[in-house]
Formats: sequence, structure tokens, C-alpha cells
Amino acid sequence: MSLKPTDTDRRRWSSRDPWSPGVHPPGAYPPSPNGDRPQHSNLRSVNEVLKSRRDEYVRKKTIKIKVGTWNVAAFDKCYKDLGAWFAEGLGVKGLTQDLAGLRASTNGESDDDLYDSEIESVEEQEARYTKKDTTVPLHDSPAVPSGKEVDLYVLGLQEVIDVSSVTEAMKPYTDPNPGKKWKRALKKHLPAGYKKVVEHQLIGLLLVVFASPELAPQISSVDSTSVGTGLMGYLGNKGAVSARVLLGESTRMLFVNCHLAAGADSTALARRIWDTQQIVSRTKFEPVGDEWVGSTGRPEIIGDEDFAFWFGDLNYRLDDIPGEDVRRLLLLHARNEYDVLNASKRKIDSELGYQPQLPSDHRPDNHYDGEGIERAATQSKAAPDLDPTNDPASLQTTLKSLFTHDQLRAQQKARKAFHEGWREGDINFLPTYKYDVGSVAMFDSSEKKRSPSWCDRILYRSRRDYEQYQQRLQMEAESARRDEEMQRKGLGDASSHDDVLFDYDPDADGDSYDDDAEFQDDNRDAELVRTKSGSEDTIALEEYVSHQRVLSSDHKPLSAVFTLTYDSVDQELKAKVMRQVTKEFDKVENESRPTVTLVLDHHPFAASVTDRSADTPELKLVDFGDIRYHVQYERHLTIANTGQIEVLFAFVSGPSDNGDKLSPIPAWLDVQIHHDMNTGKAGPPDLGPIKRYRLLPGETTDIALLVEITQPGMVKHLNSGDMVLDNILVLRISNGRDYFIPVKGKWLQTCFYRSIDELVRIPSGVRSLTLHKEDAEAQRQPSKNILHSAPQELFVLTDKIPQMVERVVADWDMLHNQDEPPWNFGTTWPFLVMSDTTESSSRTEQLADIREALDTASSIDDHLSPTTDPLNQLVLLAETLVHFLQSLTDGIITNNVWKEIESRLQIHEKSKQPLSHETSQDIVMEAMSTTPIHSVSLTFITFMLNRLANEICANSAQQDRSVDPVGRSRSSTSASAMSDVSLSSIKSGGSTKTKRSLLSSLTGRSSNLDTTATSTSSTIDGAHSTSASKARLAHKYAEFFAPLVIRADQDHKTKEKASKAQLARKVRVLEVFLNQEM
Repeated sequence: MSLKPTDTDRRRWSSRDPWSPGVHPPGAYPPSPNGDRPQHSNLRSVNEVLKSRRDEYVRKKTIKIKVGTWNVAAFDKCYKDLGAWFAEGLGVKGLTQDLAGLRASTNGESDDDLYDSEIESVEEQEARYTKKDTTVPLHDSPAVPSGKEVDLYVLGLQEVIDVSSVTEAMKPYTDPNPGKKWKRALKKHLPAGYKKVVEHQLIGLLLVVFASPELAPQISSVDSTSVGTGLMGYLGNKGAVSARVLLGESTRMLFVNCHLAAGADSTALARRIWDTQQIVSRTKFEPVGDEWVGSTGRPEIIGDEDFAFWFGDLNYRLDDIPGEDVRRLLLLHARNEYDVLNASKRKIDSELGYQPQLPSDHRPDNHYDGEGIERAATQSKAAPDLDPTNDPASLQTTLKSLFTHDQLRAQQKARKAFHEGWREGDINFLPTYKYDVGSVAMFDSSEKKRSPSWCDRILYRSRRDYEQYQQRLQMEAESARRDEEMQRKGLGDASSHDDVLFDYDPDADGDSYDDDAEFQDDNRDAELVRTKSGSEDTIALEEYVSHQRVLSSDHKPLSAVFTLTYDSVDQELKAKVMRQVTKEFDKVENESRPTVTLVLDHHPFAASVTDRSADTPELKLVDFGDIRYHVQYERHLTIANTGQIEVLFAFVSGPSDNGDKLSPIPAWLDVQIHHDMNTGKAGPPDLGPIKRYRLLPGETTDIALLVEITQPGMVKHLNSGDMVLDNILVLRISNGRDYFIPVKGKWLQTCFYRSIDELVRIPSGVRSLTLHKEDAEAQRQPSKNILHSAPQELFVLTDKIPQMVERVVADWDMLHNQDEPPWNFGTTWPFLVMSDTTESSSRTEQLADIREALDTASSIDDHLSPTTDPLNQLVLLAETLVHFLQSLTDGIITNNVWKEIESRLQIHEKSKQPLSHETSQDIVMEAMSTTPIHSVSLTFITFMLNRLANEICANSAQQDRSVDPVGRSRSSTSASAMSDVSLSSIKSGGSTKTKRSLLSSLTGRSSNLDTTATSTSSTIDGAHSTSASKARLAHKYAEFFAPLVIRADQDHKTKEKASKAQLARKVRVLEVFLNQEM
């Protein structure tokens, strides 16, 4: 089947006025049978309604796009000519032949206008050439649209720096400084107000785009990238810079400025093909999220655009023709542009073998007018003008004959490069490369005498071109499939049958088919293109010329002017339509949407909530106030269904700092819904597994918001400042609005879940460390000075508990001597009791009060309720101590210290030698000598347990003993001794004794005190019985406190037998400090 477009296709797709009367405007909603606009309720979204009404705010707008390319070959002088030829359209006129490819009929000018005698002659221009001034001819006038006539200027430059330099090519970065002078030079010649919308440089490649003040606001989604294909296939001495822009919210435009591999041999040609493939495959842009098409999520690539422009130094040469023949053939035309005395003229004549004689009366502006001068038939006055295409001596005929050898067209036909719908305007200008710098038309006269070639090109294509190419491939594949099928059946070639049946066109009978028609743009009428977003745009190539009279480089610059008609969005009209659509949607939605009313409790920290559509200056919040560790806080919220339909609701957490996605409620906040009508269904996609609840019209439900911080990890993060109690609770109504309830609280620092090393550096109570979030880093940095020899909190508890034990024992002797004492219920009393007589709520409050005393470094007596009997106060203090020891992150005996102790103990176990108490103590104290603060902390624990054991055992031996022989109470005696040893140490924060000295002095003094305290009892009941009771109690205490005091990370990894052995070692280590001689 033939793929050549028919005349009918051309008439349908090519028209200067595609929206003439009777043609439905693009973007308008198709008319309904009754002529009314479709109902909004039939559409799925606001965007669809807005799209259907595009004709109300979209207006067709026509702009001119000027694309320019120039290889400046790293010549410094070139930037002085940049603005003149690109922005002002100079450097084309003033030649006796149309060497630049300008068609006079385009601008309505006569032939005489093109050869205006006012313009500086070629001879004068070349004679004036210097490296300091612009090289464009004087008194020149624009030959192509320029200035404010152009709305979008797209410029691609190559070799703005010397890319042949290995140093430049190997740079891992692009130096932006060379590009600055080119941008300044261009902006200087552009009309005022033009804005730069794209700038991208890759080594020597520079791409800049400027837009008019009226067009710039219509440009969005700008993205640019680069692909290096030079040395090693990735460096930037060759490659491309590309930019993608969105025009008018619907038209995607792509600009590619490239510099491909140089050279005329087959290897260079293959490398150019590879360069092109790499540019196409590696060029990627951020996806465009326009409102109609949306974003696919994948990067956009070459081929996703609506209009593409590919330009630059493609470096394609002429094949199968000697370069010398090409030079001589073109110089025959170029010599007529020069006066006989011109240096370039003499070079040309010398190469061609001419020996012209100088006329006697020479005028500088005379050309060859004498007899015997060869002229083209079109310049002869002896006969009527001939069509240049039919004149064998014309430049156009010469160019056409040479163009059949063009590598680019050959590669397009072979489908190796630029064959996917790429087109190019008619080339009616001389090859752009290579010229002597400073000459208009003198091709390379150096020793190499490089063959002239059209290296610099401007290609373009539309979405329609690309789609037609893809359709052609599909048809060819289908035709090949049918051929293969028919051949298997023995029916011959299917394509030949298709030609007979479908390809004959009587109107085109006899016409010759041009093989280059697929890649040439002979039709300058507007081409109708349907964009990706559905709008219908037109594009037409108006000019494609070479600025032949720019002399500062060995390449001639090219420019192409396109006329583009696109859908321009009037933002004011669009906003008006948007308001109308939104209002109509709101009206329909409000009539059928679920409605609820929220009421918060009247707590001082509670405030009204708002929904996301309300116009409020700030979000009100539910403030829980100060949040203490292990204390529950509660607020209440009532939800009432005040609508006409049932409501499905759920609670989720608001957007996080990392995005807009909703998440489950944070762990520190508990939302309790006192409602039994769970839907039993999985939530909608945006809720995931979160349960929803049903509320019928007229029903209400109570919501409790609870905060209680108990999780160890959460406490640590709050203490360190890594976490804050601040979140937005979202009440999500299915098919309704979201209600936002900000919830926050202020965390009060606590001594729990900290390390001993951190606690001894706090001056007075951890509550002083309450900081704002931005000060968290300062909080996490401990003081350089150790202020205490052990944690204050540990000292307070270990000092207070023995006092309370003595008081409870004394009270029991006086008030309950006939009853069984509580310490007989459990051998680890008061740390492990069978029952608790305190009320649950009161008990929780009193535990919180004790923790508050520790956190604020205030007296515990001030926080204990006077209505609570001493026995229960003692139990609460003991529970707090156990909880405190469990929360220490490093423990009293750290993991590293324990490893050293256990290693020494295992050595003695293997030797099967008996291990005395003194040796065990030495092992422990030597290991802990490196951590004095932990050593002192261990002393506080063992000293307390010894006091408790002595008191309990002595009471068991004799119930009526409460006063010592000298009349002083045991409580006073023990407290005084503890104060002498420990209080001075904990307050001073000074040097601490190492190894055994400090620990032994404290335990020794404890032993002496205990012996004194129980001397009377020993005398009465016998020392042996008391000592045995104390040993049993000490062993029980050691079993209970060993896991609390000693940290061993590998406990969960050890086997059961090894774990039991390890536990036995821990108990033995602690027991040697408890079983003191009495």
C-alpha cells in the first residue's frame, strides 16, 4: 500500500485558515443534538468540565519562532556579530546571486531590493575585516523577521570554547564564564523586555531561549538537560543540550542543539549515527503534570513533544564526489560576487585557472560586465528570464545536483538517522562549511582544501510527522506479515496486489515521485497538528537562510523562522470559568454530601476545629498542656451527624513534613471511639487498613483523645528532643470534607530512661533540661563536668527506703504486734509484695508524684500524701526504685564491665579453685575502677539492701527492739552514717576513690553500723540465727536485684544452660556485697 499522501490529505491538513467559518473550533465541546452544553453532573471531575469549556477561555494566538545555529569555532570575534545576524536579521542581502537562500517573493521584495546598492559591497566588507569590529556589511537591512516581529528566539551555538583542547574536554564540569559574553551580546540586540526562559551549556555547546514579554507568562514546565557523546562516549566535547517547554498549558516544544562527530570518512559517519542514537536514548526530562494529560510518572523523552526543533553542527558531508570538484563548481558561482581587484576573487580565479585582465578604467563597484564573462541564463538580458530550476547554469541547479550526495538525506532514506519524521526546509544556499575566515564565499583555501558541505542544519518535526512515521512502520510490518503468509500459501507478493487494488490515483497519474519528499518541506502552508493534550495547532516554515555575509567564523550561521498558531490561555477568563464550575460543583455536592458537627470539651486547652475549606486565619488546636511521663491525659470530642444521610468516618494523621500522604495516628495519641457500629469493611484506598465507623442521621458519638507516654523508645526520643508531641488529627468523612484537629502537648523532661553518665552531669533535676525543639542539639550534648558522684535520684531513693522500713517496722511492733508482719509474706519485701491495699487510681497518682519529686529535685515528703499510711508509702517508693533501675539505659554494672567480670569468674571456675568473698569483691571493684560513678551507684544499692536485711532480720529475732542502748533510734543512727559516707560524696562531685577503697569503706561502715544496730538482738537471740536469716535474705535480694543492676546484651542469645550459669554469676557478684559479717 502506498504511503504517499494524496491531494485530499494535503487539503485537509494544510490550510492557512483551518478554523474558517463552518469549521468547529478546536477545544470546543462537541455540540449536543439540542444545542445545550452538557450537564456537569455527567462529568467525573472539575477538570473534565473545565476542559469541555476551553473555548470560553482559550484564544488562538500566532507567534513567530526564530531558530538559529552557528559554529563559532572558538573565534573570540564572533560574539560581536551574534546580535546583528540573529536578532536583527542582517548578513543576507547585497549579493548578486541568492547565495544565502533568500526568496524575494517571501517578503514581497523585488530582486532589486535584495541587491540594494546602499549596502556595503562584498569587496569593501572583506577589505574592512578586522578582529575588533563586527563583520556584517554596513547599511544592511533585515532580510528575515527580526526584533519584535519574533516572539521566541532559540539560539544554539557550538564551540564557544576550544573543544579540540583535551584539557577542556576532560573537565568534569562546565565553565559558565565563556557563555556569559554570548548571552550579553544577544540580549544587547534583543528588544527591551525579552526574558530568558532557557539556558544550558555543555562545554562548548550553548542553548539559550528568549521570549517576548507577552509570550513569557505562557511558558511553563521548563526543563533542560545535556548528553555528552565525545571522548569515551560520554565527555562533552561532542553531544547535545536540549530543552523542553510547555506553551499555553497544552503545547509541548523541544529544542535540541547538537555537535556531532566530525570527519568525512565512513568511520566518522558511523560515529555521527551513534551520537544521534545516544542523544535520543539518553535525553530525558521531568514529566509534565498538565491538567488535561496529567503526568505518566516516567521521564519524558524525545518523541513525547508536539513540536521539535533539532539544529546545530551535524557535520554531515557530501559522499561519492571529489571535494576538489565541489569547490571548483561552487567557486564558479562565487567568483561573480567579487570585483576583479578583490583578494578572494584572485584566489578563486587562480584555482579555476582564469587570468583576467584589469580594465583600464576600474571602479571598485564594477563587476564582470565585459564580453566573454560567463553568466547564468537568468542574468542574461538577451532572452526572457528562466526559472532557475530549469536553468542548467543557475546556482539552484548546481545545489540540487550536489544535494543528491548529501550524507544526511542518504541516512534518512536508509533509516539510520533522523528518519522518524524529521523534515528540513529547502536548501537554496551555499554549503555552510568551510570558508576562509574574513571572506564571503571563499571556500577553504588552506593546504587541506576541505570539501564544502552543509554541516550546519535546522530540522524540525511535529507530532503528526512522528505519528505518521510510526503508522508507516506498522503498515510495513503488516504488509511483510501478509507477504510471508501469502508466500506460504503460494499466492505471490501481497504488496503487489495492494498496489494494484489501492494505490492507483487518476489525478496523480503520470506524476513522478520524489524520493526526498518525505524529508523536505516544499509546502509552506500551515500544517494542522493535534497535540498530546488534544488542541489543534498549526506550524509553517517561513524562512530558511544562511547569513552568508557574516565573516568571523569558518562556518556560516543559519536561521529558520516558523509561524506557530497555538491555544493561548487567557488566565482571567479561565479563572472566571473555574469559579463558575467550582460553584456549580459545590452546590451539587453540598446537597448530597454527609454533614457532621464537631464539639470539643470545655477544657482550657481545647478550641474549635476547622475543615480544610474554611477561611480561617489560623488552625485552632487541642493542647494537652504539660505532659509528664506515665501520666494519662484525656480530652473529649463529640461528633453529631446533622445531615440527611449516614456518615462513614475514620481518624488518620495529617500530612508529614515529607509529603502530603496521610498516615495512621501517631503512637503517642490514643483515639478511643465509644461507638459500636463499626462498618467491618476495609477503608478506602487512602485509608488502607484503618477502620471506619458508621453514624446514622441524628446520632452522636463520643471520642476520647488520650495521651500517656510509657514506651521506653518514645521516652528516649522525647528526652533527646528528636520527637515532639505535635500532630494534626484528621477526621475523614467518606465522600465528605476532612476536619483538621491540631493536637499538641509539651513534654516535661524525666530522669527515667537515661544513662547514669547523663544523670550525673545534670545540675539539679532533669526538669531544668526542658528545651524547645530547636535547642535539642544543645540538650543532647552532656556537660563536660561530672557534677555528682552518682545520680541524685538514686541517692534519694536508697536513702529514703531504709528510713521508711525502720519506721514501718517500729510502727508494726507498736500497733500490730499480734499480726503477721508484711515482710513475712515475701522474702524480698518491700520490693515484691503479694497484694497492695492502695486504691488503683490513688496509687497511680502517688507514683506520679514520687516521679515528679525525682524529676524536679524536690523533697519526696512534700509529694507523699499524708493520708497514705507508711506501709503503702514504702511500697510505692520501692516500686519507683525498681522502675528507675529498669529504665537506666546503661545499668549500674554496664555490659562492658560485666563482660570483664564474667570473664574473670569463668577463669576461676575452670581452675576449680574456691572463690572467696574477698576475691570476688576484688574482681568486681577492679573492673569497675574505670567507671567510678557506676561504682558509687552500686554502693548505694548494696548499702541500702544491707540496712534492710539487718533491720528485718533483727526484728524477726526480737519484736520489741526499737531503741539502741544509748537511747538513739535506729533510723537516726543509720541515716547519720549514710550521710557521713554518701552525702558528702554525691554533693562534692570531686575525685572518687578507685578499685576497692571506696566500695570497701562504704560496705565496711555499713557492716559496722549494722553490727552496732543489732548487737543487742544478737546478745538476746543469738548471733548464729540472725546471721543465717540475713544470709538467706541477702541471697533473695541478690536474685531479685541482679537483673536490675547488671546489663548483659547477650542474655537473649545464650542457651538455657548457659543462661542459668550466667544468672548464677550475677547473683554471686551482688551477694558478696550483701552477706556482710554482723
